[in-house]
Amino acid sequence: PWASLVKERGDGEEGAGERRGTRDTPFGPLTEHDVPVDIIVTPTRIIRVSDPLPKPSGVYWDLLSPQKLAQIKVLRELKKKLEEELGEELPSGPEEVLPPIAER
Repeated sequence: PWASLVKERGDGEEGAGERRGTRDTPFGPLTEHDVPVDIIVTPTRIIRVSDPLPKPSGVYWDLLSPQKLAQIKVLRELKKKLEEELGEELPSGPEEVLPPIAER
């Protein structure tokens, strides 16, 4: 069932090590702040991505909405610390309406 969630492009070889994920996913294309995987683990296989995509180089504050930031304590604390050290306010992303959080 997991195979249907991974869009692969072959390079002529059929082994797991010879396939690489593309920037397209079943949920849409990866964006600059998405973190691509290096390893895909299923109940029966371990697939090591032979040509991993580049990872983000930091936090893209201008893409992180105030609503999402409010939900992620470690990022709120990091942003506050950086703003204090820099003596200036870091950018914020656009406002957004988030789906409700599941109750625990």
